[in-house]
Amino acid sequence: MKKESNEIIYGVDDVPPPGALLMLSLQQMMLLFTAATFPALLVREVGGSVDVASSMVAMTMVAAGLGSILQALRLPGVGSGYLCPNLCGPSYLGVSLQAAWHGGFPVMHGMIVFAGVLEILLANIIRHIRFLFPSVVVGLVVMMVGVNVIAVSVTNFFGVAYAFDSVRGADLLVGCIALLTMVGCNLWGRGPLRMYCLLIGILVG
Repeated sequence: MKKESNEIIYGVDDVPPPGALLMLSLQQMMLLFTAATFPALLVREVGGSVDVASSMVAMTMVAAGLGSILQALRLPGVGSGYLCPNLCGPSYLGVSLQAAWHGGFPVMHGMIVFAGVLEILLANIIRHIRFLFPSVVVGLVVMMVGVNVIAVSVTNFFGVAYAFDSVRGADLLVGCIALLTMVGCNLWGRGPLRMYCLLIGILVG
């Protein structure tokens, strides 16, 4: 694949050198570990127990593994042929919290299963309706996902558990250092600093 921008370090068909491949794999693994905290965070927000949180994390990891296998297949109507590890992202966090608050975990599980089946059905026709999703629409959706998790993110960033709770200085300090490190490496870093900005931020934090 021809590199169309100087900002692109590796193209789709490029194979990074072994050292870079190892570091990028480690960064991806750390990102997956971080994403695994979302189910536990969800259970904590709705007042679930530690056992429920452990079960939720375990089942999420199993589902992510199965999803990665299905994604890598090249069967008719199943998979793209790319080994893209699945992770628990923030896209469903907001609506999952709303479903759990209103109807408990059974309603949340049902909502996620229904949404997953709908995505499977849409996967084979999405390429025919891409004209309905210009960059402006997709960008707005991504922005709203971020806006939707602000409330949960801010409470954890400042280490508060309820209204008028005092801010925990240690949590705030770690959060600020990690965030500023990631942003700084990504915006002003070059080469390895920019490529490994997430890993550097996690380690520094």
